[in-house]
Amino acid sequence: MAEMLDRAVYREQFHSAVITPQVSLLQPATRDRLADLQHYFLAHVIAIGQTLRAQATIMGYADSFALIGVMMLTAILAVSILQKGAVAGAAPH
Repeated sequence: MAEMLDRAVYREQFHSAVITPQVSLLQPATRDRLADLQHYFLAHVIAIGQTLRAQATIMGYADSFALIGVMMLTAILAVSILQKGAVAGAAPH
């Protein structure tokens, strides 16, 4: 098993040594491939940015509703405290 892995690594190194000198930035095929990859990754970076913006918008709305909920609970608590104080301060008949 270990011999097979060693042989596979050796063959990978051999093929890499054969292919690498043929790849150059001066060759049109290499430049075309890099341009295609650049467009591919740029499109995906833009898509990720749009997804992040959408998620941030949803989180902003969630924060707003949470704040409104806290303000409503505070108002309910304040009204109940004020009503108890008004009832306690009322003169008996």
